[in-house]
Amino acid sequence: MSEFKDKAGVPLAPGDYVAYAVSYGRSPGLSYGKVLGVSPNGRLRVWGVDVNSWGGTEKASPNTRASVLSYSERVVLSTCDQVHPLALEALDKIEVKEGDINEES
Repeated sequence: MSEFKDKAGVPLAPGDYVAYAVSYGRSPGLSYGKVLGVSPNGRLRVWGVDVNSWGGTEKASPNTRASVLSYSERVVLSTCDQVHPLALEALDKIEVKEGDINEES
């Protein structure tokens, strides 16, 4: 993986956790992801999960596949204790595989 840095200039590696902004229509949100690698076009490839609390109940909603982030430079490295427990539980099930780095979504 070529060196890729987060918004603060910290290098990211496959398996790292990141947080990044998302848009739910007109509402902003925050997603957590596990870094899989860098796509051939130089953007960050992650497996993401959203944690929603609609109706007072928190629920993790993992993506159904990996994504290449449109604004890869707008992520921040997150330690395990900075990731929501429901998101961490879902992301821990995602394995980083060598082929993930070069595939496009």
